[in-house]
Amino acid sequence: MSPGRLSLWMAATALSRFDPERLARFLSQASGARFVKVSAPELLAGGAIQQNWGFEAEFIGGAYAGKHALALRTDAATGIASSLGRIEEFAVLRAAFGTGVTVAEPL
Repeated sequence: MSPGRLSLWMAATALSRFDPERLARFLSQASGARFVKVSAPELLAGGAIQQNWGFEAEFIGGAYAGKHALALRTDAATGIASSLGRIEEFAVLRAAFGTGVTVAEPL
């Protein structure tokens, strides 16, 4: 992930509330950073089937050191049975990213 590049982090369930401290711990462990500071989240418009949260994260150390604009995509409280789940959606996006398609890097 290069500085400033939008990346996509995905959760397989709806969030009852956005927990910046828990997310910062996860990002720190997943990235090898010494510390991660997460900004206040913003629930983005749209998303009848998914919730999309925008936030900034500053990584201290590790492979992603620096500030990044990130999105966290989760299931909404309602859904459509024919819609892909987050795990399947993640796999599709990962495959697309791996072939050079312009999508946010799924992590």
